[in-house]
Amino acid sequence: MDFVFFEEMNQSLDRLEKDRAKTLLITGRLGYFSAGLDIKLMSALAPAEVNALAEIGARTLLRVFSLPVPTVAICSGHAVAGGAVLFFACDLRFVVDGPYRIQMNEMMIGIPFPNWILLIGRFAVPTQFFADAFLHARVYSPEEEVEKACSKV
Repeated sequence: MDFVFFEEMNQSLDRLEKDRAKTLLITGRLGYFSAGLDIKLMSALAPAEVNALAEIGARTLLRVFSLPVPTVAICSGHAVAGGAVLFFACDLRFVVDGPYRIQMNEMMIGIPFPNWILLIGRFAVPTQFFADAFLHARVYSPEEEVEKACSKV
């Protein structure tokens, strides 16, 4: 996820609203739903640019979360950090079986969660799994994810 990703996502959301689409379907390529923010890019940005990327990311993911039409995520592979947030921001979540991981790894690497991410997580992740998923950075396989909060494709 970088500036171009968020710009294109917002253009797609604008089109969805303009065309009065009935549903939004989000998927990645096989093997990778999304690994989240582009860490290589972030390390090359000035602090103000990192903040700008984080802000546009927050606005975009909250926009997906609050769309007035059903949103469906087909998790086609790894969903890590911001990619997992995008997955959780959707109303319905499906996973493709495979050796993939779904993980919120921010706390593990020392990045505190903004409140909006915790809000999305509270809606998507059942209470009994929330602490392990968000505070302890537990890695979930697609099979475990199905058991806790989504469906298998």
